[in-house]
Amino acid sequence: VTGVQTCALPILEKSNQFAIQQLPEGWYRLELGGMGLGWIDAGRHFVDGKGTVDLGRLPLLNPGKAVLQFAPELVRPAAEGQPATIVEIYRRRPDADVRLEQLDLRMLGEAIVLAPGDYFVMWKFTSGEQGLAPFTVAAGAEVKVPCALGKGK
Repeated sequence: VTGVQTCALPILEKSNQFAIQQLPEGWYRLELGGMGLGWIDAGRHFVDGKGTVDLGRLPLLNPGKAVLQFAPELVRPAAEGQPATIVEIYRRRPDADVRLEQLDLRMLGEAIVLAPGDYFVMWKFTSGEQGLAPFTVAAGAEVKVPCALGKGK
């Protein structure tokens, strides 16, 4: 298998199957998933260009959820000309911590779907207060993440 190809899988009409079409003959390694859901390795498969490749049964992705708990009075839109509030989620990995996303203030307090694993949230408010809070997401579970001012300074 050479190169990396990322694509959305279109669903076949009137079925529960997905298909990638017009692939050149050869060996392919298939990984399925998406940001926030996690990834599974669906194995290495030979595509002959003539028929379909049955991947068999694959395990379902089982993400978890995180709810960031900030005091509502602390999280407010920035006034004109003031620095904006910044809230970012990072995935902890052995090789490097990876920023997943910068959150919109409207998302705070809502459940965020994440793949199972270790994370931390970092914030900087318009008041200048900043901090961080580590948390772990388990498959199929919801974790509440207390985000208190001064924590992790």
